[in-house]
Amino acid sequence: MDDSQLAAINEDLAVIVAVQEKLVVGYVCGTTQEYSVQFPLLKHMMSLYQETLFQGQPLSNYHSFLYGPVCIATAYRGTGVLQGLFQALLAQIATRFNAGVAFVAKDNPRSLRAHTQKLGMELLTDFEFNGKSYVMLGFTVPPLPHS
Repeated sequence: MDDSQLAAINEDLAVIVAVQEKLVVGYVCGTTQEYSVQFPLLKHMMSLYQETLFQGQPLSNYHSFLYGPVCIATAYRGTGVLQGLFQALLAQIATRFNAGVAFVAKDNPRSLRAHTQKLGMELLTDFEFNGKSYVMLGFTVPPLPHS
């Protein structure tokens, strides 16, 4: 992604960046459905919300955002950077959404494992787009604790 794409995503909702010793070691993005509809893959995935159940309700019943993309530098994978970025993203958007949706390509088991086992995302459904298989994931956005 280039600077203008990251700026547009940040303006729409959020780009959270992990920095260590002035080096960017990871980032995670979050976008609204309104922004995401411009991308054919995301538009297709969102068209499945009515028929996709999350915690017993259609995903379309939630006020959800889209999680991703995410990138962690190879040397920092498995060190907690992903979890830290995820928690920072949830804190940033907690007052606006009650659920998040992500997708992972089925041929990326490392990412699928990280998002389900490390972040606790729930497998919702499989879908195909342009001949490639994906898994849709869902998660709740906890409300901010009262201070």
